[in-house]
Amino acid sequence: MKCSDLTLDERYLIQNYLFGGLSVDEIALELRRDRSTIYDELARGGVRGRYCPHAAQKRRDRVRARCGRNAIGKSAELWAEIKAELKKGNTPDEIAGRLALVEQRPLVSFQGIYQHVWRHEWQSWLKSVKRRRHLKRPARRKWNGHALPISQRGAEVARRIEAGHFEIDSMLGRTTDRQRVVVAVERQSLYVCLLLVKRLDAKSVAKQIKRRLAACDVPVLTVTTDRGWEFTQLSDYLDAKTYVCDPHAPNQRGTNENQIGRLRIDLPKGVSMNNLTAARLARIEAKHNHTPRKALAYLTPYEVAFHCPPPVGIWC
Repeated sequence: MKCSDLTLDERYLIQNYLFGGLSVDEIALELRRDRSTIYDELARGGVRGRYCPHAAQKRRDRVRARCGRNAIGKSAELWAEIKAELKKGNTPDEIAGRLALVEQRPLVSFQGIYQHVWRHEWQSWLKSVKRRRHLKRPARRKWNGHALPISQRGAEVARRIEAGHFEIDSMLGRTTDRQRVVVAVERQSLYVCLLLVKRLDAKSVAKQIKRRLAACDVPVLTVTTDRGWEFTQLSDYLDAKTYVCDPHAPNQRGTNENQIGRLRIDLPKGVSMNNLTAARLARIEAKHNHTPRKALAYLTPYEVAFHCPPPVGIWC
């Protein structure tokens, strides 16, 4: 049996054989192809219940264009751009999707980037190698705040149909640190606001969060936190409605937990944050707000939050 791809002429023959009433086994015998190849071809070229050779050829060409094997023929300039983006912490999927969005055509597939990474030993720059995959253990303490339970939060928040709904949590490097980072993520745009907290009392933290959210130029309608002591007085200072998750349920703030996992590449757990400066934290915030996200169709959180179109030309 042949092992190469079907040609357009063979696809025309398949259509004629189908019109002639031949079975799949008979068509495979006539073309000297495996019957599984004919079944796959019929699924590929099906249009409104009928086989179309042109549709099958078009789909096959589209798959071939993004095949990982084509990465070998890409230019050195393109791989230099991809290498720079990998060093920034972007994933192959984010890089390939962003390039396709900006250029309006697929330049390279994420499979091809992965193959190139392993071929040239760039694995140390892969985000999946650096990221901590487990969630932080939920706190086991009584909640003394006044926020509403998350069960009373409106359905429009879960559906992400409007902007202005934030999830907030804090990050520690070491348990002995004198300062920590508060992470606020807007659920619709995934826009992140980072705050370096040095005064570790609930009243001071609430005031700092209020000032930071007011300065981010994104509307604040609701805020959802965990049951940490640092958020117990947040509802007394925010005009927005404040909600608190159930005990031992970090998955109720999944967007925030995912963002913290991404931030751990730049702020790894176990490394003290006492020397972290506000300037460096601002650079980290800008980096993550200008990183294309698959959940946003490879737009960046900044572009979605502020309705800015992506730039024209090769993304860099």
